[in-house]
Amino acid sequence: MRHGNYETDYYLEKYNGNKFVSDEGVFSDFKSAVEYARQNPAEGYKIRKVTFDVNDVEHINDIIWEEGDKVDDNIFTYESLTDEERDYIYRKVWKDHVKEDVKNMYEDMDEGRVERIAEMYVNEGEYDCNLSYWSNLENLVSSTGSF
Repeated sequence: MRHGNYETDYYLEKYNGNKFVSDEGVFSDFKSAVEYARQNPAEGYKIRKVTFDVNDVEHINDIIWEEGDKVDDNIFTYESLTDEERDYIYRKVWKDHVKEDVKNMYEDMDEGRVERIAEMYVNEGEYDCNLSYWSNLENLVSSTGSF
């Protein structure tokens, strides 16, 4: 992402303990890096945020790490995430759990419908606080068509 002369990239990197193993990709926004990691699960992913002055050609290559470099302070910790980034991760995890519950309730339901129900529940707030979680899921199943 670019702001004036400064650009921020998000590096998805794989680590073994605290040793850098490989770059998995460079992303222009945090959400894309998280989504890639979620779709390509592996142990040891870390996201490193790098901001640099695009006019400072002499130092741009300094952001590249060599294999074996140690983790430093640029690696994200929970405390370093913005509220928006925390919420994004929270909703992704929550949605995965809702999808799993719907799949367990209705084993033959197609993936698209499961995805839609989880989206309605988690991101669209389609639930009644006076009902149980399970009753809300059943209502969403009913509202999306017959099973």
